[in-house]
Amino acid sequence: MHHRILHSIINAIDLAVVAVVLAACSDSTVSIVKDGKLGICQTATVNQMAKGFMEKPSWDSGVSDKGAKFVNLSGNITLNSKPVKAVVQFIVNKEKNTFEYRAFEINGVPQNNFMANDLFMKMCASAEK
Repeated sequence: MHHRILHSIINAIDLAVVAVVLAACSDSTVSIVKDGKLGICQTATVNQMAKGFMEKPSWDSGVSDKGAKFVNLSGNITLNSKPVKAVVQFIVNKEKNTFEYRAFEINGVPQNNFMANDLFMKMCASAEK
């Protein structure tokens, strides 16, 4: 009985350690983008841009099937006087501590680079400083 309880406690501790390690990895990937600046907006970080323009911006990271590290920035924006959900994806190179724009979607519909550029210019103008 005590052996099973001890084994359960050890498994729970192992899972907690794995969760902390994974959170630390993803936080550093997200930080590269949040604390970075886009070429189109050298006056504000991406995080300042997101907070100034999006309602409830959120961040998550992952790894693609091909091993590319990415960060998704999601938040609500207004388009043509209507609320929509925007997701912007960045590809991250952790070794070089760099990132680049990859994709932009509105309500799950992919947008072209013109729309992404327009979004970034508006986000820059609205950036929290």
